Amino acid sequence: MTLEEETFRIGPLQANLQSAEQERDSLKQKFVEVKKERVEERRVRNSLTRERDTLKEERDSTRRNLRKLREEWDGLERKLVAVEKERNKERRARISLTNEHDTLKRERDNTGEERDELRNKLKSARQMLGKARKERDQYRDERDALKEERGRLRQERDEAGLAREKLDDKYWKLKDQWNREKDSIRAGKLVTVLFRFARLALIPVLIIVLAVLLNSGSRAWLGRVAGRVGPALALLLEDPLRSGASVQPAEMRQSPATIPLQVTPRSTSTSAPTRMPTSTVSPLSEPAPQQLVVVETVGANARACPRMECEVLAKLVRGSQTNVMDEVRGETYRDSALWYRIALSDSFEEAFVHSSLLGPPLTAPDG
Repeated sequence: MTLEEETFRIGPLQANLQSAEQERDSLKQKFVEVKKERVEERRVRNSLTRERDTLKEERDSTRRNLRKLREEWDGLERKLVAVEKERNKERRARISLTNEHDTLKRERDNTGEERDELRNKLKSARQMLGKARKERDQYRDERDALKEERGRLRQERDEAGLAREKLDDKYWKLKDQWNREKDSIRAGKLVTVLFRFARLALIPVLIIVLAVLLNSGSRAWLGRVAGRVGPALALLLEDPLRSGASVQPAEMRQSPATIPLQVTPRSTSTSAPTRMPTSTVSPLSEPAPQQLVVVETVGANARACPRMECEVLAKLVRGSQTNVMDEVRGETYRDSALWYRIALSDSFEEAFVHSSLLGPPLTAPDG
């Protein structure tokens, strides 16, 4: 290959190399320029960031200032409202003072009329006071009369209490007498039964004795003995009830079978008097009253009839004695329909108590 050919072949390569170097230089310049632009942009961005922060702080401070201004505005509005209220109050006070001033003027004009009216009122008040004093004196007189009436009623109450005690003593004496007479009648009945038993037991003995004597042949001696002992033996074998003889005492034969006793104590209260029932001694065929005591812990209710819904006449405490007059049947309570008819010691009324609430006393009564 010749030199010209190599020069011809290398020439384009050199030209390409120069163009490449030029492009490299241009790229270097562009790179430098781009780097400068980036540095400028970073600096601008930092400045913008600082400005943004500054603006944010200014905005916050502005907001705080606005809040403070708003609070001050609200305070001023409240003060303004308070001032308006005070002005209105002063206006109303001024108006009221004006009205009072006008009223005082009118009152001053009407003072003479009011003075006369007050004098008339004072006169009427004095008249009413005199009337009230008269009524007070009248009430005092009535009070004294009521005090005397109260003393009289108290005296009558004491007299009624004494009369009631006397009636109680008379009632219990008659009751004791009736019980003694009943005991004597029972003794007479017992003697009569003994006489009848002796008669029935003596007849077979006499028959046996007569048979023995007849068998022994002592007929003459038996006739003499029968003539002497016969009348006495006939009297002994005679039935005392059929012959008219009585073993009752004389006082029992003269007393009636029943003794009605009307006990009506006088009422000591101002209310309507309570009518006391008539206490009549039971016939001789009824059982004698027995003494029982209240055994229930909470006490017992004495009712008007033998039922649980009847009225309670008295409250009996535990251990208090009651006089049981009779046994009756009533409402079933605690699996028992047996009730006791009792006589209340304070009012002589008849009442009913269930049998489960009463029992015999623990110790025998004195005497």
